[in-house]
Amino acid sequence: MIYKFKSKATGDIIMMGPTGDALLRAIGREPQPQGIIEPAAMPAAMLAIEQAVVADEAARA
Repeated sequence: MIYKFKSKATGDIIMMGPTGDALLRAIGREPQPQGIIEPAAMPAAMLAIEQAVVADEAARA
């Protein structure tokens, strides 16, 4: 599956399936063909993504 993340504030982001799946799981969502991340949930989603990046980098070290 290919994901297209749309935003009125920024440009769209397109991700291939495995990367999009990992991103959604990092923010606590199950991968689905359609969905919405509400603006109020964005700070928590961004923090979860940052923590996932740190954890991934630590696992690779």
